[in-house]
Amino acid sequence: MGIKFTQLKKHDRDVIQRMVNDGSTQLEIAKALGKHKSTISRELNSKTVQRKNNRTKLVYTSLGAQTKRDEKRRKSRRKRLTKWDLEWR
Repeated sequence: MGIKFTQLKKHDRDVIQRMVNDGSTQLEIAKALGKHKSTISRELNSKTVQRKNNRTKLVYTSLGAQTKRDEKRRKSRRKRLTKWDLEWR
């Protein structure tokens, strides 16, 4: 039987945000969550945003990451045909 893969949950993203703010390494975050270090790396690379206060700064927020994940999931879903659509074909 192969490895079981699971997506990161909101709680996982909260932990990532807290640990990043505390200065933890990706490896430390991965061990704390029981995930592979590449999972953490991909999460941080794809869901980190630029904030411009006085200078440009890369920031990871769990809320922003969860929002991006929800948008991506919503866009990837197949549009289902309704009865109305079928009548006009």
